[in-house]
Amino acid sequence: MTNMQTIWRYDDIPYKEVERISTGYDCLDLILGRTVLPDGTQKLGLPLGKQSSWSGAKGTGKTRVLSAIVARMNAEGLRVLFVENEVPPYEFKQWVKGTITHPENLWISDSNDVDNIVKQVRQQAPNVLVVDSFSMLKKIKTEDEVETALSKLRQVAEQMNCHQIFVAHQTKAGTVKGPASFGHLVDTEVELSKCETPSIRDLAALFAEKFSCSVDVNIRQLARTEHDKLMPLFQGCFKMLIGKNRFGPSDGYVIFRHRETGGPEFVYSSAMREGK
Repeated sequence: MTNMQTIWRYDDIPYKEVERISTGYDCLDLILGRTVLPDGTQKLGLPLGKQSSWSGAKGTGKTRVLSAIVARMNAEGLRVLFVENEVPPYEFKQWVKGTITHPENLWISDSNDVDNIVKQVRQQAPNVLVVDSFSMLKKIKTEDEVETALSKLRQVAEQMNCHQIFVAHQTKAGTVKGPASFGHLVDTEVELSKCETPSIRDLAALFAEKFSCSVDVNIRQLARTEHDKLMPLFQGCFKMLIGKNRFGPSDGYVIFRHRETGGPEFVYSSAMREGK
């Protein structure tokens, strides 16, 4: 039997606005994307019913940042299912101790089975699912297995209207571990890296932010001449870059530092410089 496909006239295609959920950090929401509602108000942040990957080399603090985001979401009464399959649940609880306002809205799972995680999402109906990490799941070694796993998770994301975050590890070459199809299938790619050698663009942007001025040719030139003086501003900093983004702009970034308590300290956001 021939598989019949539907053809639509442009005017007949229903318009569906992208619903969003805030990360709890304005500067991060700005680079993830926005939806303008009919009344002119805006929604910023993670698109609901969609999937994102958060990758980075060891030591960039992927879980640390996401734990802080989860704490902010929890404080707003949002429901989160955190699948932590790299450390025992009690260890994760120690990481977030003292930051959770509504413990009844946070569930921790140690499952590495996709079908089981799908059931847990249906049972708990979270606003956000975090899987740390995707590479620890069973049966995701081949391109077909990755596609099948993400398809099952995407289906429940759309049905339950939740956003799904997958933590991914990187190789020494800076690519995401595992089949290449993973990056093609998710909707948004977020990459964390150390800010060891900031570009002139970064230096100029941070200089402009520090002294409340615009980034122009003169500021870029000043960043070049004052390079050594500006470099200490980046000491201990990390960069969070938006790569592919189906529901928002690409190449937006924030620069931040990890703090002992209280989550990351965001030093700079490219979206703020651009006046978005």
